[in-house]
Amino acid sequence: MPAAPAFADDVPVRCASHATATALDADAAVVLDLNSQTYYELNETGYVLWSYLQEHDQATAPELAEALRAHANAKSDDAEPALSQATARTHTDTFLQSMRAVQLIVPAS
Repeated sequence: MPAAPAFADDVPVRCASHATATALDADAAVVLDLNSQTYYELNETGYVLWSYLQEHDQATAPELAEALRAHANAKSDDAEPALSQATARTHTDTFLQSMRAVQLIVPAS
């Protein structure tokens, strides 16, 4: 059974003000927690979600999942979707859980 979401669907989240990200290439980045001086590596999924939050200032988990799905499907050459809505949500929830655990994603309010 999947773990509970890190945030309720109606709770907008944002990147913490003490975190900054730098792209390594088109598919990866690192986030620096300025408080702890700790680096966290983001894979393509994490980078897409982090970038979306930076671009939009805040978003809900469903909005992030849709952005991830749209990104994956835009890159796909197949007629079939590259990423289902359910899989995008699972990846989004995993990202939010891990980033919340280290206080790099926080509620927007």
